[in-house]
Amino acid sequence: MSFAHQAENTITMSSEEVQRQYEKYPYPAIPWIATPGSNKTSTLTPPIPFKSNPRILIAGSGTFEPVVFAKAFPRSTVTALDISRASLNRCFLRGLVARKFIHTVQADLHD
Repeated sequence: MSFAHQAENTITMSSEEVQRQYEKYPYPAIPWIATPGSNKTSTLTPPIPFKSNPRILIAGSGTFEPVVFAKAFPRSTVTALDISRASLNRCFLRGLVARKFIHTVQADLHD
């Protein structure tokens, strides 16, 4: 099958359809009380040196990744941006369980 033929058969979803999907099924579907262990956060190293209190934006954050960064960089300010309010709420609660405050912003990356 040629690339052109595959492109014709591609299913496209609107932002509203994507949002409905993630409102119904927040991703990743990890229990909300789960937090990242030290083995996951210890593997994060910044590609370049940064100031001691970095501001980190995670676009398309889902429910888990912002907490990983908040734990890996304890003096950082982490902002989670996602289209799904359900995912952001779960991320925020997971941050509280981990004793990390996660700023949340609901937005569509296409806007």
